[in-house]
Amino acid sequence: MSVYNRYVELTLKEFKILAQLARAPNRVFSRQELLNRIWGEDVALEEHALDVYIHSLRKKIEPDPSQPTFIVTVRKVGFKLLPA
Repeated sequence: MSVYNRYVELTLKEFKILAQLARAPNRVFSRQELLNRIWGEDVALEEHALDVYIHSLRKKIEPDPSQPTFIVTVRKVGFKLLPA
């Protein structure tokens, strides 16, 4: 994948998260919904595990990961992808 004309290597989970968000830009996905869709409903993971992947993904694709403009947090709900 390339972002701003530079190659970015994503892990499989990062790619799946980004692909899920990209299927419905501007739609807010709850943390639990993303966990279920990426890892499966029968896998017990803490929601914090998703936060770690989102943080890593932001470091790779955001111009300034501390001020995300693509993958944004919707407080107390989850995450959404803003179209470029």
